[in-house]
Amino acid sequence: MKMTINIQHLVPKNKMGSSNDAVATKTYPDDQTAIKAFNAIEKMLFDVNSWTVTIPFGSVRFYLADPRGKPTYDEAEMGDFVKIKMPMLANSFGNGFDWVYVTKISKFSEGDIAYTMIEMKPHSCIENAAGQIAHFYTNDSTNTFIVARSGSEIQVSVHGRNEIPNVKKLRIRHRLRNFFIGGGGIFGGSKLQWQNFVDTLIKIK
Repeated sequence: MKMTINIQHLVPKNKMGSSNDAVATKTYPDDQTAIKAFNAIEKMLFDVNSWTVTIPFGSVRFYLADPRGKPTYDEAEMGDFVKIKMPMLANSFGNGFDWVYVTKISKFSEGDIAYTMIEMKPHSCIENAAGQIAHFYTNDSTNTFIVARSGSEIQVSVHGRNEIPNVKKLRIRHRLRNFFIGGGGIFGGSKLQWQNFVDTLIKIK
């Protein structure tokens, strides 16, 4: 589905590797109904612990952690971390998880236009001192999550940019793992999985 609300200024440019976009839109009977739905979707977007993405081998789960790495059930904030649990091929550099951190949060509302955006990037696991990026992509990549409203229309989208499998300076089993997940498009590189995510969010009332 094509984007009907222009939010390209919020999405980083793709300078290397692959990119993907998943978009879902819905038109409501009136602006007030759309505003109510926008607020509900925005709340779910910040409730990272409730996220679920279905992949061919099961479900990917997300766990929010504060800047010290401690689990938190608050809304996502700048500097928070997200631990991603794959249903297979645990990341040994991340104590079993792939790690990203929240690099940007932006909100805008004026007249009949509003949007909320969260951007995340791969990071090392702060639970150990290895320093290696604990993710199947390099830290050049970003994932940008956006809910936007224009009048009575709402658009939910996820944008992956600069997606390069994290395979340099790793042992063969780690290279194979990261290429299998990232390069193979099983999770991050697959639009289909994020499409399931945005399609679920757009149904929230």
